[in-house]
Amino acid sequence: MMGGEIGVKSEEGKGSEFFFVIPFESSNPAINQIHPALHQHVLVVDDNASARKLITETVVSLGWTVESASSGEEALKLLSQCNDKLFDILLIDSQMPGIDGVTLVKKVSENFPHLQFHTVIMASTFEQQSLYNKSSPAIINHTLTKPITASSLYNIVLEEQTRRIAQNQTEKKVVQRLKNIHVLIADNNETICTITRNLLESEGAHVELTATGADILATLQTHPNQFDIIFIDLKMLIRDNYKIVNHIRSIALISLIPIVALSTDSVKSEHTKALSNGVNKCISKPFDLNELVYVIRSLTKGVESNIPITEHQPSTTASESSHIPLFEIDTAVEKWVELDNFHTQLQQFITEHSKDVQNICEALRQNNIELAKNITHTLQDIANDLSLLRVAENARALELTFRKEVEPNKRVDHNKVLTLCATLNQTLNTVNEYLNDSKVSSNGTSTLTS
Repeated sequence: MMGGEIGVKSEEGKGSEFFFVIPFESSNPAINQIHPALHQHVLVVDDNASARKLITETVVSLGWTVESASSGEEALKLLSQCNDKLFDILLIDSQMPGIDGVTLVKKVSENFPHLQFHTVIMASTFEQQSLYNKSSPAIINHTLTKPITASSLYNIVLEEQTRRIAQNQTEKKVVQRLKNIHVLIADNNETICTITRNLLESEGAHVELTATGADILATLQTHPNQFDIIFIDLKMLIRDNYKIVNHIRSIALISLIPIVALSTDSVKSEHTKALSNGVNKCISKPFDLNELVYVIRSLTKGVESNIPITEHQPSTTASESSHIPLFEIDTAVEKWVELDNFHTQLQQFITEHSKDVQNICEALRQNNIELAKNITHTLQDIANDLSLLRVAENARALELTFRKEVEPNKRVDHNKVLTLCATLNQTLNTVNEYLNDSKVSSNGTSTLTS
């Protein structure tokens, strides 16, 4: 029976136990966690007393509450008097003397625009299509042919309520937390610039990129009132001995613009010096979107006050794969056997894949998710073949976000892009060191160190 089983356990003098087991597929919890047709308040309008009584009893049998009116005029009077107890469903007979069903729906829409019925149902003994020829489907959601059963009424209401929930979720406006904020970014790492710009623009910011200290000053002098905040690579500031910051602080029109230094682990020790030289904040790469938003909103003025500033909680994403080795040399040697071929493949990896993250960012900028996915997938496969384990894992994690079953607004995780960027740069440096060590090893035999 339905792929299940049925049976009985019986013991003399004690009784019998009957049982059955039926397997069912798991339902979708996203749909079932909300029961949109559970509690409904219904207004039934029908001039026929018997029909009105039957429909009312049907509504009550579903566990809903109901009020009724015997004419269009009585329904309008009832609606004019209702205050707190609004109706979810309007169920109207199409053929009534005086004000008929279609006219009543139009009058309700015109006279009581504040009454937002979830479902408007027209009941009729005629073919349903004729009603749609007389009235707009935007006013009448559904039609039912009498006699109305509990199951047909329930199914129509459930269908309409589910449709409205899905529509509301689709149309839900995404709040852009950096709307109308103008940001100037200076970093000679093109990939970091592209990723940061993508992150900020996704939140409504206007972003301009520069590559040198001279470009920063030229841009600020040309547009002194344009930018709300400046991001500068900390290494650039160190090389310049903070002259860029000092110059900005010495010009009255731009002296108060907040400056944020973008740091890497190798220069974290410089944070205190940077802050003492006029930098407002230092943040470490890779950073995530919430961190950027929090920093910008806490340092700038004029952001929309109705959007709360939520303190950033440090992300653990970057550290989740930190236990995975960058380069598992012993495993690679066992896999490849011929080291010369292995070294050739490593060199080819450096040549062909050093710009993969940059290419992924460009694909995302063009909204080409499929291309970004393909680049990431290829990088993952090749990194696995070469035992570059952390790159492979970060690429795998990023690729998962590009898949079609992921919600559209979550299909681009910029934090994972940043993590992959940092890992790839570290891996390229490690592979370069390994290849250089191999070249100088004695007798042409590679010295393997992890």
